[in-house]
Amino acid sequence: MADRLYVAQGTEILVFDEGGKANGDIAPSRILATSLASRFSAPLLDRNNDRLYILDQQQQKVLVFDNASTSANALPARSIAVSLTAQSTPGSSSVTSINGLAIDLVRNILYVNINDSTGCKIGVFGNANTLDGVAAADRVINVCATKKMALDTTRDRLYAIDGARSISIIDHASTVIGGSASLTVAVATSSGFEDITYDAVNDRLYAVDPLVAYQINDASGISIGALQLVTLGIQSRATSLAAIAVK
Repeated sequence: MADRLYVAQGTEILVFDEGGKANGDIAPSRILATSLASRFSAPLLDRNNDRLYILDQQQQKVLVFDNASTSANALPARSIAVSLTAQSTPGSSSVTSINGLAIDLVRNILYVNINDSTGCKIGVFGNANTLDGVAAADRVINVCATKKMALDTTRDRLYAIDGARSISIIDHASTVIGGSASLTVAVATSSGFEDITYDAVNDRLYAVDPLVAYQINDASGISIGALQLVTLGIQSRATSLAAIAVK
């Protein structure tokens, strides 16, 4: 299995080969893409199709790069201008920002958190592997994922960091229409979570607040008042922790 790390850094997407062995201040192996008109965030890799999905928060689009493992200074193969409704015009002032991103590669569904004049909600888009151009959501989930999202495809369960920086859990994510979170778990940290990712092999969530990284075991068994945080021995070398990934 390739050991490759993709990092969104402002106007660039950096690639580090043998990312699991990286240590210290090192240069990237290559730059997948760069654009002064973009602000990249939340890269997600479709390993089977060698495809990278990433948010462009400046242009309020989801960009898709093919041949992610080898491309350099590439242009996106697809550019998806997302919106919650057809009336909420993609790329217009009514769409004010996009934040979290998740992909269900089994059901071919894209989840994007969108802020517009109607509020902050998660837009659900079908045909993720071909979606391109202007796209209004097929469905909307009434949860505001102000930070990041993670998906348990097997259990059809979406985890979202909400406006209170707690974890909102949406069961039956691929079919639910409208409904609010199935469960919201308050975070027992002073500042709340910044990022979250799911380890499907071990049914485990990893999350970070600005100072500490956490492990949450038995994620599918989370219930109200039962969130057990395991503190990981990771400390920030900068001012704060902002993102986490698991191989």
